[in-house]
Amino acid sequence: MSSRTASALSCLVAFGIFATSNATSADSPNGTPGPRPAVDGLNGMADVAAGSMKGKSIYSGGGLVAIPLGNSFGLELKGVGGAFDQHEFGSAGVNLFWRDPSIGRFGVIADYIGTDTAFGRFDGYHLAFEAAHYFGRFTLRGQAGVATNEPFRLTYGGETFTLIGRQTNFTEKVALDYYLQDNLKLSIGHSYSNDTHAATAGFEWALPTGFHKTMTSFFAEASFASGNTSVFGGLRVYAGQQDKTLIRRNREDDATLAQQLFIISVVAILSELVRHDIDNALASGQPAEIKNKLRSIQRANGN
Repeated sequence: MSSRTASALSCLVAFGIFATSNATSADSPNGTPGPRPAVDGLNGMADVAAGSMKGKSIYSGGGLVAIPLGNSFGLELKGVGGAFDQHEFGSAGVNLFWRDPSIGRFGVIADYIGTDTAFGRFDGYHLAFEAAHYFGRFTLRGQAGVATNEPFRLTYGGETFTLIGRQTNFTEKVALDYYLQDNLKLSIGHSYSNDTHAATAGFEWALPTGFHKTMTSFFAEASFASGNTSVFGGLRVYAGQQDKTLIRRNREDDATLAQQLFIISVVAILSELVRHDIDNALASGQPAEIKNKLRSIQRANGN
C-alpha cells in the first residue's frame, strides 16, 4: 500500500473513531440522551441521468435501498446501469455504516463494476472507507480506497492469452456540501483516480411530489480535470417513512456519498485500461494471430 493510500485511509479511520466516541453526546428526537437512529426506517431512492465524459456520452439509471441495522448502524444496497461510449455497464454495491444524524457517518463501501468494451467484458471492484461530518448547514464527506480489475484474457486458436494483468489504482473523493435552503444543496470538492486530479462541483434541488412520503429532485455534477470536463445530471426520486426535507433525507435516510459520476469514472478507467493495454499488446511480441484478431475487433468497433 502506498504512503498516499495509507495516509488517506488513516484520516478516515481517525474521523470514524472520533465520531463514534462522541456519539453519546447527541440527543434523541424525544429529548432523552442517546444517539438518534442511523436509518429512519426502510427507505430508498432512484434516479436517471445523462451527460458527457471525455467527450463521450453517458446514460444511466440507478437505485438505492437503505435498511436499519439496530439503532446505530445501517446497510445500503445500490445498483447502477447504463451506457458509456455506446458500451453497456452495470454496478452493484453495498455500504455498511455507523451514523448519528447529529454528528456524522463512517463506513465501508464495496462495489462490483462490469463494463462491455470493444474487446469483451471487463470486470472491476471498488473498495473504500467513507466518512461524513455534519455541522449546521455544512456536510464534509469523503471516501478513500482502491479500484482493481480482473485479468483480461483473449482466447484464440484454442489458447488463452492474458492481455491485462490485475492492476490496482488508488481512488479518493472529498466534498463540502452547503444547504443554501433545506431543499437546495451546493457542493464543491476534489477527486483522484487513475493518477488524475479533478475539481468537482454540483447541486441538488428538491421539490415535493404531491405524494405522501416522497420527494423529487433535480441534480447535476461536473468534474474538471486537465484537458477534460465531465458533466452529468438528471432526476432523482426519494421515498421513505415520512415527509422530509433534502437535508434530513441525506442525513437520516439514504445518503448518496458514492455518486453515479464516480462509478462511471471507474468504468471509464476500465475502458481506457483495456484500450491502452491492447495498444501495448499490438506493439509487443504477441503472436501475429492475436494481433490480427485485435485489429479486426478494433476496426469493427471503430477504434
